[in-house]
Amino acid sequence: MKNKATRNNMRGFSLMEMLVTVLILVILFALAMIPISKIQKNLRQTELDSRAEMIFSAVQNRMTRLQAAGQDSYYQPTGGVGVTKLNMIPADADKDNNYKPTTLAYVTSDDKDNPNSAASWIYPETEAEAELWNGHWVVEFDPSSGSVYAVFFSREDMKYTPKDFDDLRDRDKRLEKGAKVGYYGGDSVGAAATESLDLTVDVINKDQLLVVASCKVSNKRNDLKFYASIKDESDNTVQEFEIKTDTNTGDTVKTENGLCTATLVLDNLSAGENLRFGQQDRFKDAKTSKHLIPGEDLTVTIRVKDEKNSQIQGTSKTVTTNSLFAEVRDRGTGGIGGADGRTAVIKYGRHLQNLDLIDSGLEKENKKEMVITAAVQERDIQFKSDESDSWFDLYFDRKFTPIENTQLKSYDSTSGIYHPAIYDLTVETDGDAGLFKTFGGADFIGELKNIRLAGAQITGKQTISTGLERDGNVGGLVGKLDGETTIDGCQVYLSRAKGQLNGKTEKDIWIDGAVSGGLIGDAGNNNLTIENSLAATVIQGKTAAGGLVGIGHGVISLDHSYADCYLYSDSETTETDAGYASGLIGRRVVATATLKITDCYAAGFLEGQTTAGLVACDLSAKNNTLQNIYSACVPLDADKLLTYGTAGKNGTGAKVEHVYYLGNSAESTIGTSINYSDLSAENAVEKLFASGSSNNDFTRQNSDTYAYNLMKGLGLTLYSYPKLKNLPHYGDWKAEFENGALVYYEWYGGADYGFFGANVEALSDKTVLGDGYGMIYETEPEKNVKVTVDGKTYELKPEDKIPIKVTDKDGTSKTYYLLPLPADLVQNVTDVPDGFYTKLTVGSAAGKAYYYNPHFAKTALAAKTGAPELVSIRTARQLYALSEYYNKYADEKVLHKDAAFQQERGIDYDTYNWKDYGKGGKAVTQQAPIGQTEDAPFKHRYDGGSHIITGVSFASGEDGHAVGLFGFTTGTLENIVVTTVKPLENAPTSKLGGNVQWKTVYTGVLAGKNSGTIKNCAVSGYRLSGSAYSGSTYYLGGLVGCNEGLIQACSADIPSITGTSTYARSYCAGGLVGMNDGSGYIRQSYALGSIELTDIHLLCGKNFLLALIIFLNLL
Repeated sequence: MKNKATRNNMRGFSLMEMLVTVLILVILFALAMIPISKIQKNLRQTELDSRAEMIFSAVQNRMTRLQAAGQDSYYQPTGGVGVTKLNMIPADADKDNNYKPTTLAYVTSDDKDNPNSAASWIYPETEAEAELWNGHWVVEFDPSSGSVYAVFFSREDMKYTPKDFDDLRDRDKRLEKGAKVGYYGGDSVGAAATESLDLTVDVINKDQLLVVASCKVSNKRNDLKFYASIKDESDNTVQEFEIKTDTNTGDTVKTENGLCTATLVLDNLSAGENLRFGQQDRFKDAKTSKHLIPGEDLTVTIRVKDEKNSQIQGTSKTVTTNSLFAEVRDRGTGGIGGADGRTAVIKYGRHLQNLDLIDSGLEKENKKEMVITAAVQERDIQFKSDESDSWFDLYFDRKFTPIENTQLKSYDSTSGIYHPAIYDLTVETDGDAGLFKTFGGADFIGELKNIRLAGAQITGKQTISTGLERDGNVGGLVGKLDGETTIDGCQVYLSRAKGQLNGKTEKDIWIDGAVSGGLIGDAGNNNLTIENSLAATVIQGKTAAGGLVGIGHGVISLDHSYADCYLYSDSETTETDAGYASGLIGRRVVATATLKITDCYAAGFLEGQTTAGLVACDLSAKNNTLQNIYSACVPLDADKLLTYGTAGKNGTGAKVEHVYYLGNSAESTIGTSINYSDLSAENAVEKLFASGSSNNDFTRQNSDTYAYNLMKGLGLTLYSYPKLKNLPHYGDWKAEFENGALVYYEWYGGADYGFFGANVEALSDKTVLGDGYGMIYETEPEKNVKVTVDGKTYELKPEDKIPIKVTDKDGTSKTYYLLPLPADLVQNVTDVPDGFYTKLTVGSAAGKAYYYNPHFAKTALAAKTGAPELVSIRTARQLYALSEYYNKYADEKVLHKDAAFQQERGIDYDTYNWKDYGKGGKAVTQQAPIGQTEDAPFKHRYDGGSHIITGVSFASGEDGHAVGLFGFTTGTLENIVVTTVKPLENAPTSKLGGNVQWKTVYTGVLAGKNSGTIKNCAVSGYRLSGSAYSGSTYYLGGLVGCNEGLIQACSADIPSITGTSTYARSYCAGGLVGMNDGSGYIRQSYALGSIELTDIHLLCGKNFLLALIIFLNLL
């Protein structure tokens, strides 16, 4: 039995068994193959959907940028190439969004190769992955909001129609069709993406204090509400309130370009609007009725929610800011201001104004720990800047209210090693006036340090009990002191580089009061120390005017300081104790009070009944000290003498050492009379001061001089006398003609010449036909004069002399003789000198040295100095040189970034004598732009002075991307007039030579592309033209080709703007600008003229029409 069983076990499978086994295996394999195929299909579908999502994101980002730049017209159904309306509501659209069949539109990849198509604009090849861009895709979107709705993607030709593809929005349907089409989008995506709102909150703490909250909107989220709650450091809390558009609060809520923005106004200085932080009743704690404390830090929480869509989660963000200042810091122990007070950080005019105790609301809070006892300025303050949201932009002609704050004991303008300035402060008020109306208080010891006031215009008046009105006490820094004060490192001056002297003369008053001083009006009976400081401005004080101090009654100490001012007092007054004008201190009332003046000087011009070079008093006290000082002050009326050369006659015990005054004195005075040659001698410091000073503060290195030349006939350059170390010299002074000096000269035709230099100004307002540099003499030169430049010697011959007749303001005539420098030293110079100036020596290489720049006007100096803050342009040759060499002058090693170019005369290229005064004798009728490339734009300030520029056409620069007087500019262009009176057929042009292919070109008369500021400019009469070809973008505008900066108060009257486009990517033209980019801002401007374009696509034609509508109206 056992063997039988074994034999049975060894038998093979029967046929039936084999068939059953095979069948089972086939079924098992079949069952296994089904999920593998499905998995592969699912994976392929996921991969295609992912590709669609990538396109979705890229296109959405691109459309957002286009919309922000104002270029959404490229994808609109009306005008956009290849844009088709969907004409149906997609199957996955949310019914709550109230879609209409015409809401959505689409583009396909079929049009992507057309550079003018919407497809190429919203998904350009340069911003796409090659695999995606080369595939087949469809983008559905909402043209009105710039929002992408959905994307289809396939590697095969899809033959898309909205109706046929509607069911493919469902993934199962896409799988059923073989997983060949990817999809991403629909409202389900939008809902998922907006489950929580993307809130951005920013603080703008400048000349107004704003909290700006913004959030994107879409069809899904279009009813956003913003709420704010505020808490101060003392835990006073303003409960949550809605931010709404309200003219009473200044708050706004608006939606633009798919972004909803709410702006909360916390502090604004608009007069009569009650928008100052301390004046707004809404900022009170509802429980205690206590106002949030002005000066404390605020914690502001902004919350946003969609009122109509509960599925979208609201969100909130919190920011902090100071209510009045840039910030407030705790004081350290000790020092002026004490350990208990706090320090306000000042960066803008609003912060400065908020130091005033009453109007800012600071005095409403008496908490000791919140008292502001000190302030530090860490940024330049510009009161006339044209920047958006600046003081001038927000408040226009609002005058600054002088600060009254008895708690403030210290103000220091210091940021690292830099001392920021305050530009164009304007005060016009009743009573005392200055940056501070008063400074001081009970038991007061205060300090003002490193304050720089440039162009401060301050007027103060007061009404006395009789009802009569007379001026108050006025000073650049303080109207009236009310406590012991130290002034250290402060400067009050005028800046030519900022345009503050344009059109001004010695008669234009900057500081005006009854008692006026450059720094302090009335010092009162208080101890006053002034050191390392200066004042150089034009001052009028009907009672007393002083360069540093108007009137001082108490102890005064002046050290290492100077004043160089035009000083006016009443020269015909009949009042007692009035009509005083003095170089340093207008008048001393208490003759026995201590006065100490060491290492100081005064210069300038005086007018008054009693005039004194230093101070009008008799100095009878024994403890008075005058040591190492001089006066170079002279009367405005050259026929008069100062009453006192320095001060009244010395008493019995005052210490007087090394005191000098220029010229003669009408009355007995202190010190020694000195003539011009001795005081201006190279060894004047050693000769006059060294023996009496162990620490001599004077120097004859006068490189940092900033002459005003306000009075006719002054041709001042470097300060003539000893100056103080580490202090620049500002102002005007009495100087005599320097024989044999290097000067700048001009030719007006025939025998009519003028010159500037050697302390004489004798230039004319006539049209300049030629210009150059030369040596000037009082008598006819009889011998050759050798000059050496860069090791090469040239001889100037007497027979080449040019007589120049000059008539003084009093009618006296005098003839000077000029030996002009050869063309190789002026007109033919192609190199930009290192350090701006070229050195020229007279006689041998070791002879008298002069410095000049051959490309520009009025640069001749008698000593080496740093690059000027202002460069004068007066002729066509000089403006042409600026266009040729600006890329080198843009180097900060040659010219400082804050320097400015000032056009002082009308410039006519047609009448200029190029043959005798041009480079190589060649006439210039066309020039390249100033700032030829986007990498090297014009970055300085050019002030045209409202003088015309005519007779020149403009062509492209080295890279051919910009055409205009200026090419690319990030600087400031103002008061420029480019015009012609020629008939249209002969009018000058601004155009690119040749055709434009595969590049972007910007063409305008004034500038190709503006990324800076253009204000008060005008162009007229020119012809503009340009031709654009394959793949090019052309911006053609009457004033500017493309603007992404500020254009204000400008005009363009261009009779002919013509252009042609052949397969160009884009061609945009306008009467004022061809394109105003998203960041560009145009206001108070207009354009007139004619635009004619050929072969321009409808899209561009629409843009041109829109541009004309905009620019032919006042903006």
